[in-house]
Amino acid sequence: MEVERYISRARLAVLSAIGAFLLGAVLFKYGAVMLSGRPPVAERKIQTERGSILDRNGKILAVQTTLYNIAVTRSAVSDEDVFSQALAPVTGMNAEEIKRRLSDNPGDFLYLKKKISEGEKSAIEAVIRDGRLKGIRLEAVVSRTYPENQLASHVIGFLGDDGKGLTGVEYSYQDILSPRGTFLRRSRKRTT
Repeated sequence: MEVERYISRARLAVLSAIGAFLLGAVLFKYGAVMLSGRPPVAERKIQTERGSILDRNGKILAVQTTLYNIAVTRSAVSDEDVFSQALAPVTGMNAEEIKRRLSDNPGDFLYLKKKISEGEKSAIEAVIRDGRLKGIRLEAVVSRTYPENQLASHVIGFLGDDGKGLTGVEYSYQDILSPRGTFLRRSRKRTT
């Protein structure tokens, strides 16, 4: 009895009208995109290289480099023992440590090691080409190298994982060292 009072004809008519309006709006938008004859404009962000920091004599104090993160998808690893044994010699990690990190991680994805060098990357790629590793990916990350190590490190500062300066010259001159990326619009000529 109470359900019949709650679901009245007037309420059903209003809900039907709202539903029809929303469906019509979605179909209209979809039809407009499909019939426009040109795809929507895609925007790409251009990543600019971060400038180097030099001393007054031109000696490099900070320079941009590319390092790599080892990303692993656990579900793609068929045998953790074989995986850890193949990866241990090329990463400098212990095979038991690799196996422990694989089994202890609650999710399917993990970073096994971050910021490895180009030499380690090449060694891992060779093992991947041999077909002994599956479920591993090498992700390039932009990083900074400080050739003089601790020399003026409190003045030069350092970068965060997002590539932005956190302290020192890296922070103070963020806009000069790494100008904001600009967006390019792909222009497509309209044919009529």
